[in-house]
Amino acid sequence: MTIDDILTLARAGYTSEQINALYSVQAQAPVQAPVQAPVQVPAPTATLDDVMRGLAGLTTAVQANALLGAQQPQQPTVNDVLAQIIAPNPPAQG
Repeated sequence: MTIDDILTLARAGYTSEQINALYSVQAQAPVQAPVQAPVQVPAPTATLDDVMRGLAGLTTAVQANALLGAQQPQQPTVNDVLAQIIAPNPPAQG
């Protein structure tokens, strides 16, 4: 128990006998740190080269999928442009 703890208890209204009783209880029961078993770290199974090869393969696959899904907008032909000029809104067939 530190001086700050004692002063805090005194300001909270504890008497000297009560503070002594708290201090004696803490002194009698020292806190023991729990004993921890050493943690074994598993040995790495992959090297940095293996990881980099895997990353390069994933990058290639993502790029290939992006190219397959990409579509360029269709360019209008000369006939389409002329038809739009002549008849701006073609009649709906139905």
